[in-house]
Amino acid sequence: MQATIAAFDRVNLVGLGERHWSLEDSQFRLKLIRNPEFPQKVDDIVIEFGNPRYQGVLDRFVDGDDVPYAEVSKVWLDTTQLRAWRSPVYEEFISAVRSVNASLPPGRRLRVVAGDYPIDSTPIPPINTGRQVPVINRDEAAAAVIRREVLDKNRKALVIFGAGHLYRNDSRRLVYLVNQDPRAKWFVVIPISAAAYPNAIARHAASSAKPVLLMATETVGNLDAADIGYAEKSNTTTVRQIADACLYFGSVSPLLLVGPSVPPR
Repeated sequence: MQATIAAFDRVNLVGLGERHWSLEDSQFRLKLIRNPEFPQKVDDIVIEFGNPRYQGVLDRFVDGDDVPYAEVSKVWLDTTQLRAWRSPVYEEFISAVRSVNASLPPGRRLRVVAGDYPIDSTPIPPINTGRQVPVINRDEAAAAVIRREVLDKNRKALVIFGAGHLYRNDSRRLVYLVNQDPRAKWFVVIPISAAAYPNAIARHAASSAKPVLLMATETVGNLDAADIGYAEKSNTTTVRQIADACLYFGSVSPLLLVGPSVPPR
């Protein structure tokens, strides 16, 4: 955890990949933002599980305002990914940021930035009305948000997206797109956990409660990326080409919390 926070001393963007609905990933990022050093180094948290149309609502909520549940829940429920964020881990994270901010002075509070495509989910009129359905590129939309809300304002951000969006070598994905701006300096972390890993990974005593951050240097960095679940066996793409570090949770599969958020309060 400390190594992840320390990365902000040399970069302005830390990409923390997630396995959607994973309890282990959720627990790690909750511990991360609750670390007293985190808000001293970080300004924003850019999330995949939020619709920018409700950014104002989100700002008010994490800043401590009394926002009705029916209003704030639209942030993670009314998105391009229909029902994808109904897992309680996403609501819990946003509420946790609100709790952290409650102990911080106004000028040092964390801002949560919604990074999904700003979809309007209101019914689309028949095609003969002339209204066009937008072509959605979620990674390009998120890249624009990061440039506008983080880079243009000279801020630092933790970026929480599905791990596949953060692969450095994929020209269609978020990190690559943001890197077209020379101001962007990334440290990319992807989560891994499985029984069959090369010894360079498996020899580490990691667990769900105590994951180990493995830097993508030397032996780990030289592994075929397919050995950590990236695409197919390639013999050409290495771990260091897709990420700067792996967050290893041990030899167990992630526990997925799939289901509705808690009932409205």
